[in-house]
Amino acid sequence: MASIYNNSGIWYLGWLENGKKRGMSLKLKATKQNKKFAEQYKIDKERELSKGIITQNIKLFEGIDLFITSRKNKAIKTILRYKLSLSWFSRYMGDVRIDSIKDSEIINYEQHLIQNTKSQSTLETFIRDLRIFLKYMRENYSVGFVKIRKEKRGQNRSIKVIPNETEILEYFKNRNVEHCRYLKLLFLTGFRKFEAINLDWSNIDFNEKVINFKNDKANRIDVFPLYDELNTFLETFRSSGKVFTFNDSAHIGRTLKSKFGYTIKDIRSTFATKNARKFRSFELKELLRHRDAKTTEKYYVNVDVRSLADRF
Repeated sequence: MASIYNNSGIWYLGWLENGKKRGMSLKLKATKQNKKFAEQYKIDKERELSKGIITQNIKLFEGIDLFITSRKNKAIKTILRYKLSLSWFSRYMGDVRIDSIKDSEIINYEQHLIQNTKSQSTLETFIRDLRIFLKYMRENYSVGFVKIRKEKRGQNRSIKVIPNETEILEYFKNRNVEHCRYLKLLFLTGFRKFEAINLDWSNIDFNEKVINFKNDKANRIDVFPLYDELNTFLETFRSSGKVFTFNDSAHIGRTLKSKFGYTIKDIRSTFATKNARKFRSFELKELLRHRDAKTTEKYYVNVDVRSLADRF
């Protein structure tokens, strides 16, 4: 059996393991609201004890393996990101017992990331993945009760909108027609770069006027409308097999950045911003295939207030 108790204004979890009393701070203030969370930890602990699981002995390497296995239904890209970010943490900490990790070590690890990662975006991704991992360990094995801040998302990111796509498309047309077609498809659809690269002609239903494709980021099948301008464009080079013969757009992105100062992701933001006045937020969310309209509004749509004058 397990129990929760108040010690100096903090909820603690206590239990018997192999005849010995064990206990740990849940790092929750002893309030009525937090008692509900503490009770859930108690239930989880009793479930583990009934299965004979000794959670205090779980080491970091084993914990990461358990976490990665639990994410088997996620997209491959997401799983690989988890493996990369958590490998940084495991190399820094070593194969320690998860319940022995201290708050100060998390702070020191973040300083290590600041000194050794190349960008703020990478840092925040690693912090987010570590927070998700530790949350999983707390909820499933009652270990990992350390403080870790919530990642800062997009606070310094400005939304770029490309005012004139014609110049870009003309430049790439003179260099490589297929690269030009790839970029034009992105301008017309707002697809993520890998969604366009992986597109097959069999995904495009010219009769039903839809494009069906796998959303690897969300691990689901999405549908995009084949509207007139997009349909006309695709008909000009309609074929079979893959729509594009290349498997990586990094070289296109580098040229776009060096020549025009934009990224491929800026094309997606441009699509969102240009269509923000045509569609309601929940409709634009569906076109961009976001789970939440807040993501669309915060990270992809740049509204020029002056352009709203004719709406009054």
